[in-house]
Amino acid sequence: MDNYPEDLFPITRRVCEEFIIHQVSKHRRPVYRSAYGDIILDITCLQSFLASYFRADDMTAQDVEAKMFGMLDIYNLNKPTYFASLGSHPGLRSDGIRVIEDVLDYLAEKIATEGFPAH
Repeated sequence: MDNYPEDLFPITRRVCEEFIIHQVSKHRRPVYRSAYGDIILDITCLQSFLASYFRADDMTAQDVEAKMFGMLDIYNLNKPTYFASLGSHPGLRSDGIRVIEDVLDYLAEKIATEGFPAH
């Protein structure tokens, strides 16, 4: 049973999609490169992981969604305009990317130093 379903965390899912698009644009694969090694990314797993990580700090689902909404780069007036668009791609703010990277670095450190199974 998924304790963090997409319908309860739609903005978190969108942020995860944007983060994975960002990582693919950097590495041509859905991976995050930590100091300990690559972490392969999947939207659903990343969404559940981030939601559970922030919920562990006693945040409500609405608090998590509000935090994730702040990561989206939807108010950037300096974005380039396009001739045509076949969909919306707001991207993430740089501080939002850093938050997710910090959480993934924390995961990688725990796996490396405390012997959690990597997969």
